[in-house]
Amino acid sequence: MTSPRFRPAYALLAACALGAAGCSGYSRNVLSASGDNKVVLRSEKTLGVVQERGYDHPATIAGTRLAHILSRIDIRTDDSDANSRKPAIPADIVYELGEKLSNALAKATKDEEVVVISARRERNLGVFTHDFITSFSAYVQGDMLHIRLFHLDWEQPQGGPQAKIEEPVPDKQVMRFRVLPGQAMQPEGAQGVAVSWRDPIFKSPTAVRVTPAGKIVRRTVLMESEAPAEEGMEEEPLPSVTTGTLSPTQLRALADLEEQRRDGKVSENDYQARRVRILRGDPGGPAAD
Repeated sequence: MTSPRFRPAYALLAACALGAAGCSGYSRNVLSASGDNKVVLRSEKTLGVVQERGYDHPATIAGTRLAHILSRIDIRTDDSDANSRKPAIPADIVYELGEKLSNALAKATKDEEVVVISARRERNLGVFTHDFITSFSAYVQGDMLHIRLFHLDWEQPQGGPQAKIEEPVPDKQVMRFRVLPGQAMQPEGAQGVAVSWRDPIFKSPTAVRVTPAGKIVRRTVLMESEAPAEEGMEEEPLPSVTTGTLSPTQLRALADLEEQRRDGKVSENDYQARRVRILRGDPGGPAAD
């Protein structure tokens, strides 16, 4: 016969076995939160005890390198052509997300994963607004960065219970897509990827284009911020310019210059010299041929 003093423990274990609420969940350390934008360090708890994960945290990875990794993750949606693929994360926010992820990984403990939720807003006719959510979780183990995608530029419903933003959780999908891993990446389920983050391929940013025949074409695009050298790796010196400091005129000039370079209208030496002038704000830099 079970002693009366052990009966509460048995009852609790039985309730947990049946999936009762409160037996497991997450402990959260919110690093930053503003509106729908949030960065959280999250550890899993069972019976109030944090579960050991053995992540290699804190981890030091340059924000720019993380941006290049995020920019190289492609997806295919269920309703798209079999040969089509597109970037998982919009190019205009990869540098911002790379910095957020870098800062969070540097503060995480060995049992905490990083959760990033980011919103971008579009305004129509100057009146109506639409919010698009991108979210993912990540952790480092060894030389692999594990990323689980959740929302990918997901349009947030207007009002009502459906408007609440869920945090990424394992084995739950809010969108139907499949990750198409690139070089130095391995798939982890349908919507996750393990990245060999030290691979030299992530030193440079790239853009993806898919030809009508389904061929994947990647080209190098402009680096807009400096990637600090990581331990054991050599990085090429680049102008110390952050994305937020570039004016719309500079961004347009850089894009035009990159197009001229791609079309063979400028030599490599001229390209590099003009690029530096544009980044320095020299009014003579943007001049076209």
